[in-house]
Amino acid sequence: SDGSNFSHYFVNGMSESYNNYYIQHVEDAETIDFASINDDVMCLGLNIHHEARGESVEGQKLVAMVTLNRVKANRWKDTVCGVVYQKYQFEWTQLRPYLDLSTDKERQSFFLALKIADDAINGRIEDESKGADHYFNPKTVKKQPTWPEKMTLVRVEGDHKFYKD
Repeated sequence: SDGSNFSHYFVNGMSESYNNYYIQHVEDAETIDFASINDDVMCLGLNIHHEARGESVEGQKLVAMVTLNRVKANRWKDTVCGVVYQKYQFEWTQLRPYLDLSTDKERQSFFLALKIADDAINGRIEDESKGADHYFNPKTVKKQPTWPEKMTLVRVEGDHKFYKD
């Protein structure tokens, strides 16, 4: 398994089926094609939400593209969920935070992440990352990583720095 068991992300008595929950709140996300919310869209949406929800839409798109660039590369797993849940790649997957959608702000943020994920997976977003396959936010890390020294900085967007190996 690649770790994509979503039922534990929901709180406040929500349905264990994420599709059932989304359909109950369709008015918050009219632009999402709910039929297309498959595991890849869900995994990428969760990754965007947890990694970049405070960033601009452009910053969130870049996080999506880094994840998809990894899917295409041989170094990482060959599925979106495989990349997202690959050990030690994204800190939030180690911490397994709850996805609390009890406020309008959190719901809107998550629905935006799902929309970006759906658009990215279905080729409706140009890759503006210049092939980046790494990123980090210097403001949120406790210890600066050493890996950027060996890579090329290709873009800065908001608080995130994007690198290519």
